[in-house]
Amino acid sequence: MYQQCRTSMAVKVAAGAVAVTMLGGFAPAQAVPQPPAALSQSMVSVASAVQLSDVANNQYRTQIQWLADRGITTGWPDGTFRPLSPVNRDAMAAFLYRLAGQPDFQAPAESPFEDVPTTNQFYKEITWAHDRGITTGYEDGTFRPLQSINRDAIAAFMYRYAGEPEHTAPAESEFIDIVPGQQFYKEIHWLESMGITTGWTESDTIRTFRPLQPIARDAMAAFLYRYAVPADGMPAYLTELTPLVETEHFVPWGDAGVDGSTYPNSVMTTVLNDDVPQAVSYDLAAKYDRFQAVLGVSDMSLSTQGTFRYEVFGDGELLSAQEVAFGATAPVDVPVTGVRTLEIKVTRLQGGEQSSAGVLGSVRLVIGAQPLPTAAVEEAPSAGYLAELQAVVDDMFYAGGATIGGTAYPNSITRAMTAENSTSSTEYNLSRDYTTFSGHLGLDDELTEDSSAEYAVKFFVDGTEKFTTTVTAGAATDFSVDVQNGLRLKIEVTRTGGGAGDSVLVIGDPRLTP
Repeated sequence: MYQQCRTSMAVKVAAGAVAVTMLGGFAPAQAVPQPPAALSQSMVSVASAVQLSDVANNQYRTQIQWLADRGITTGWPDGTFRPLSPVNRDAMAAFLYRLAGQPDFQAPAESPFEDVPTTNQFYKEITWAHDRGITTGYEDGTFRPLQSINRDAIAAFMYRYAGEPEHTAPAESEFIDIVPGQQFYKEIHWLESMGITTGWTESDTIRTFRPLQPIARDAMAAFLYRYAVPADGMPAYLTELTPLVETEHFVPWGDAGVDGSTYPNSVMTTVLNDDVPQAVSYDLAAKYDRFQAVLGVSDMSLSTQGTFRYEVFGDGELLSAQEVAFGATAPVDVPVTGVRTLEIKVTRLQGGEQSSAGVLGSVRLVIGAQPLPTAAVEEAPSAGYLAELQAVVDDMFYAGGATIGGTAYPNSITRAMTAENSTSSTEYNLSRDYTTFSGHLGLDDELTEDSSAEYAVKFFVDGTEKFTTTVTAGAATDFSVDVQNGLRLKIEVTRTGGGAGDSVLVIGDPRLTP
C-alpha cells in the first residue's frame, strides 16, 4: 500500500509556511503567513518515553513510534494507539500543530467555527490551523471536528502543508481511480511523486488510490513520517541544511583535510580571534536521532597552534563539549531525538597571530543507529617533487629551475635574500602520506652575486626540528629527512653571513617519498 520513505530533503517542515485544508468545504487556499520569529524558541524536546501497547505487530510500528517519540501522538489514555481507527479532523489539527513544533499561538477568545467551542480539547490546535490558512472549514461555518478525513484530503493538506511546492501533475494518471481534472488530482500526484504513497497495486499495471476512503491512524503516521524524514533514513549532511540565521563564520566546505585525512560534506569555521565564540543554529524539526561529526582543525590552517572548543546544544541543553588541537581529531555522536533547534558553538582557544580554521568533518544528522562517519578512501600517493604541492605558508619562496655547482635541478624551491640575519619560512601539508624528504642544498650559480653568502637551513616536522645545516656557494649538499607520519613540513632559511650582494638559496629537486 505504501512504499518506504524517499522524501526529498528539499521538503522542509516549517510551521506557518504551510497551507493545508481539512476535509469538507475546501475553499481556495489562502495566502499563508510566514513562520513566527519565535518558532525556534517555542519548539520543545520530547523524550522517547511513550510506549504503545497495540502496535508491536503493525507494519508501520516504526513510523508510529517515531511520532510517539516526538510527542506528535500521545496515544489514548489506556496506552493504545488504535492504528486501524480513522483519523478525525480535530486530531489531525493536533497532529499538524505538534509536527510544526507547537509554535507560539494565542487562540482567539471567539471561535471561528460554530461547532468548536473554546472548551474543545483541541481548540488551540484547530484555531491555529485556521489562523494559518490550513483550513477554512465548511461553507456553513462548521469545522466538523469528529468527522473522518479521506485519503484525497490527506493529499491536499500535506501538499499545502509543504508550502504548495511547484509540481506539474502528469497528463495521464498514475491511479486508475483518479482522473485529470478531478479535485485534488495535482495534490495526489505530488504525494505519489514524493514517495509518500504508492497507493494499492491491483495488478501488474493497475494501481488505485481509493481517494474517498478514510485514512487510518497507522497510515497517517506513515504519511507524516515519510514526509518529515529524509529519504530511506539516509543521513542528512549539515551542508544541505539552511541555518536559521545566515553567518559568515560557518561555511559549507565539501572535502576538508583534518589530521591527514579527507572528510567530505564538511563545514569549515572561520573563527579568527581567540576566546570569541561563534554560533550557528538549525531547525531539525525533531526529525533525527543522532548528531555526528569528526571534529578537528584544518590541515591548511596557517597556524599549527590552533586549539578549538566545540559545543553542541539541543533546545538549549548542552549535549557535547570537546577541545581539539591541530593534528588531532575528536568524534562526536550525541542523541538528538525530539530536538527542534540544534546550536553549534565554536571557540578558538589559542592560535597565535596566524589564522586557523576549525572543521566539523562529515557533519550529519541520522535516523536510528548508524556508525560514525569515516574519512574518504584515497589512493596512496606516489613519490613527487615538493614543488608540486601548494604551500600552506609561503614567504616569497618560488618553484622553478636552478643550478648548483654546475648541475641543473628543474624542480627546485628557491629563496632570494640580501639582508644578513633575515629569516624566511615556508610550510607544506604532508597529510601523513610520506616517509622521506630528500634533495640537494646550495646557492644558485647564475643568480648569486655574493659568493660569500652563507645560510642556515632547518627542516621541522610538526614543530620538531629534524635537520639543520649550513649552506655556502659551491657544490650541492645532499639531505634526507625522516618525515614518517608527519602532517606539516616547515622549511626555515636564515642568511647568516656574506656581503651586501644578492644571493639565492636553492633546495634542488626536493622529493617526497611515501
